[in-house]
Amino acid sequence: MKLQKLTWKRRMAFIAMIMLAVSSCKKSSSGESGAQVAIKVEHGAIAGEIVQKTIGPAGGSIVTDDGRVNITVPAGAVSTNTVFSIQPVINTLRSGSGLSYRLQPEGVDFAQDLEVSIHYTDEDINGSNENFLFLAYQDAEGYWHRARKTTLDKTNKILKVKTKHFSDWTVEQSLRINVNGKKILSANEETLVEAYGDLLVKPELTDDNDDLLVSDNMIDNKNIKEWKRFYDGTITTLYPNTVVAKYKAPAKITTSSIVTVEVTLVDLINAASPNEAGNTGMVILRTELNLVGEEYFDWSIKGQKFTGGTFTAASANGITTVSTYNGNNTLSIMLKGAYEGSYSSADMNNAGSMAVTVTRDQGKEIYNNSYKPCGSDKAQYQNGNLTITKLEQSGGYIEGNISANLVYFKDCSTTNGTLLGTFRIKRK
Repeated sequence: MKLQKLTWKRRMAFIAMIMLAVSSCKKSSSGESGAQVAIKVEHGAIAGEIVQKTIGPAGGSIVTDDGRVNITVPAGAVSTNTVFSIQPVINTLRSGSGLSYRLQPEGVDFAQDLEVSIHYTDEDINGSNENFLFLAYQDAEGYWHRARKTTLDKTNKILKVKTKHFSDWTVEQSLRINVNGKKILSANEETLVEAYGDLLVKPELTDDNDDLLVSDNMIDNKNIKEWKRFYDGTITTLYPNTVVAKYKAPAKITTSSIVTVEVTLVDLINAASPNEAGNTGMVILRTELNLVGEEYFDWSIKGQKFTGGTFTAASANGITTVSTYNGNNTLSIMLKGAYEGSYSSADMNNAGSMAVTVTRDQGKEIYNNSYKPCGSDKAQYQNGNLTITKLEQSGGYIEGNISANLVYFKDCSTTNGTLLGTFRIKRK
C-alpha cells in the first residue's frame, strides 16, 4: 500500500544516513579545519507583498494570496487580538527551495502550538524526492534549523509542523542534485551535476531542540551507484569522484526540450522498509535541464510553465520590448534603456525601469508589475528584477532573465503571481 502521510518519527529515519560524521560538528560563525560547522547567514531581503490578519483568542487562520503558506492559530493561542503576517523573502538556505516566508509576530510566546503548512510544487521536488522534503526555519541569529517534526502529506502536497515560534520558514531539500553551472544549455554546452545531503549539527534527537543545518555537503562516492540521462546528450562521471557528473548537450538542438538527469544512491536506507534508515536500499533523485535552440523564451507564472512559441525583440524611442506568444498566453517586457545590467519595477519615465504584462487564457486574466488601488491615482509597484546579460546590436541577440511579482487586479481585489523567465531572442 502506498504511504501517503509520514509522521515525523518515521521520517526521521530518512536522515540518519546524513548524520554520519557529524560528531565533530558545532555551531560556529566561521569554519574550522576538519569540522563541519553550521554557518549563520543574513536574513533574506523582502521579495513580495505582506499579508496581514488580526486573530484573537477564538483562533483563526491566515493564508497567502497564492495559497502556498497557511498559518492555523488554535483557540487560546493568544489572549488578545494579535496581528499575524506572512511576507515572502529571499531564500538564504543553500538547500532551500523557492522563497522563504517571514512569519510574524516573532518573539511572542504562544500559549498553544500553531500549525505552519506550506504547499510544495513540482519545482520543490525537482532535484530531490518528496520523502526528503522538510520545513526549515532561520533563527534570530541567522542559523538555519530543520523542523524535525515535519509531517508529509503526499496526497495534498503539503508539509506542515506544529510550532510556538515564528521566524523565516522555507522548504528544505535534505537530499538533492545540485546543478553547478548552467540549467539552460545550447548545443554542445556542458554543466556539472552533484549529489548533496544536509548534515545535522546535533545528532541527539531531543523533543525541545531542532537540529542545526549544514547544507554544503556532498554524498560519499561509495553511495553513488550510477548517473543517467533521459533524452539527448551524454553524461559521464568525473572518475574517481563519482559524486560529480558532467552532462553535455547534443550537437544540434532544433526545438526547446527538457532532459532529465538521474542519480541512484545506494546503501542509505532499509530495503525491506524504505521509511527506515539502514545500510542497504536505493534512493533515486532527478533534476531537469532545459535544452534550447538559438532563440528561446522559457517562463512560468504561478508555477505554470511555458516554452517555445513566437518571440520578438525590438527597440524604439529609448524603449526595448521583449515578448513571447505561446498559445493563449502572452508575456511582454518593456525596459527603459539599452544596456547590459539590472532593471527594476518602477515608473517607465525613469531609466533602468521595466514594465511587465502577462495575459493568460486569451485575456481572461491580465497580470502586471504595478496597479492603482481603488480610490488612488498612485501606482503600486511590485518587487521585480530583470537582468540583461547580453545586448547586441540590431540583428544580434538580447539575452537575460527575470524574476518578478505580478498582480491581477479586478474589482478592487488583487491576486498575486510570481513570474520567472529566461530568454535569448534575435533583435529586429
